[in-house]
Amino acid sequence: MNSRDVSTAALRVWAMSVLLSLLLGAYATADEVETNTEGLEPPLEIGETAPPANTNITVELELGVLRGRAREYALSPDSDTPILSRLDWDLDNVAMAGITLAYQPRDWLQLKLKGATNRSNSSDLVDYDFNIFFCPPASGTSTLCRSTHHDTQLERAFSFDGQVVLRVLRFRGSELHGLLGYKWRALSWRAYGGSANYSDTPFIGAGITYRQRWHTPYLGARWSRTLGAFDVQLEGSGSAWGSTRARDHHHLRYLVFTESIEGVDTFAVGAELGYRFRPNIRLSVRYDFERWMLARGDTRVVDLIEDSKQNFAGAGGVSLYTQSLNFGVAVDLDRLPELAAAGIAPADIWRGSYGGFLAGPLFAQGQWRARPWADLNFEPFTQTNTVNFTSVAAYAGAFIGHSLRWRGWLLGAEGDFGRADADDYVSGVPGTLGPAFLPSSADVVVAGSRWDSSVRLRVGRNLSPSTLLYLTGGVAVQHLRYRVSCSLEAFGCFEGDRDEKFNTNRIGWTSGAGVERAFAQGWFVRAEYRYTDIGRFSHEFFRTTDVDRVATRLDASNHRLLLGIGLRY
Repeated sequence: MNSRDVSTAALRVWAMSVLLSLLLGAYATADEVETNTEGLEPPLEIGETAPPANTNITVELELGVLRGRAREYALSPDSDTPILSRLDWDLDNVAMAGITLAYQPRDWLQLKLKGATNRSNSSDLVDYDFNIFFCPPASGTSTLCRSTHHDTQLERAFSFDGQVVLRVLRFRGSELHGLLGYKWRALSWRAYGGSANYSDTPFIGAGITYRQRWHTPYLGARWSRTLGAFDVQLEGSGSAWGSTRARDHHHLRYLVFTESIEGVDTFAVGAELGYRFRPNIRLSVRYDFERWMLARGDTRVVDLIEDSKQNFAGAGGVSLYTQSLNFGVAVDLDRLPELAAAGIAPADIWRGSYGGFLAGPLFAQGQWRARPWADLNFEPFTQTNTVNFTSVAAYAGAFIGHSLRWRGWLLGAEGDFGRADADDYVSGVPGTLGPAFLPSSADVVVAGSRWDSSVRLRVGRNLSPSTLLYLTGGVAVQHLRYRVSCSLEAFGCFEGDRDEKFNTNRIGWTSGAGVERAFAQGWFVRAEYRYTDIGRFSHEFFRTTDVDRVATRLDASNHRLLLGIGLRY
């Protein structure tokens, strides 16, 4: 089956899923149409729970598990089907966290924004090369080289969806909606070490860094049915207008492969079961399957050693499928402004204990400075001994605190804990090679952060009975991760291949400011900016060796912009 046949099959599957949604909606409402010929909304049946009236804004938090596989192909330019090489990048039960914001300006119209990012990094890589003369024999007269790389890190899995939802039909708790949306997916991996059926020697160090970017507009349909406090949704969507960008950096081969492909076919189906736990709180469980069909395009190969570029027509291919299971909690905020306008006594709402959740972008930055080896009389290369790391990641966390009032001021203490997978990497070990050789080096240095926590004091002043402006500051703890892979072949190491991880928990300080808006029943929302500085510290990589030892001075800091929701109790 060629790529066009696969694309046609994908569109047929999508069309069938949309048709199924339409048929289910028609079946669920056929007997009700006869009793509702005027098209008016009938009264609720006994035991049926109505959704909150005039729902304008809904916030939903989700936690779930993502599985799937991204593939990259080296294809024969002279044929539609023969595969020269294939790399399978697996997503192994990756923990995901997401947030959805929904705004409903009209009863028949809803606007939705949804973002999700990974909270764990488990992944795997298997690399296949077919019919190469030196590979071990496989079935028939063919040969197969196979290498496995279990030490593979999923650096990033990020998704974004924007949707316009239009209701086209509603009868007795059943609704049919049309969907117009745009989706974007970003995935990045880095594979270390490994073993192969054509070599008795295990690999050491960084092998391949790979990333995929997918985006497309799409059309779809959603059918839903309300049964008392429960509701069920079925959804299908698809597109023939997708685009993809892929980049593969083979560190030990000094090669970078890139593809840019248009006209990618994609489809997705999903099912959701919801339970309205309170009039404005809904719990849900949702399953989604998404597939981006095999897309074939030109490959551009950059040789970092020779600084040359070559284009190969039709030699590259990529594909992706994912499936996820998510549990969500949605809060309808439509009545909160009314409750806030009813009047709030400052002392009642601001005093006492509270807790909640925060999320937002974190901008991490750090510096690596190579230091001299005093006992070896070695001086790092001045032009390359200092490197700055920068990265942006999604932060999610929880906070808890207590406040009291003193002469109009609100004083309190607060603690928080959260995580952001902020990683950046550079080619070459800074300071070990000159500027002409470092960018093309097969060596890799990775700097990143994972979790952090802080204990802070807060002082605030009311701008109005329901609005608080505050300053905060205190002690912060940050978990930092570094990894250096150094290859004898790349001349970064002289005694052998090296690979070292360095994880450390560092204490620093944090300060910031924010504003909170209080509502009735103890609920409040928050917007906050914070800066965290972990300070400067030293570490030696490969310290058990003499010639290959790398002495460094490191520092790390970050800025974050956070939005949160909390409850005082």
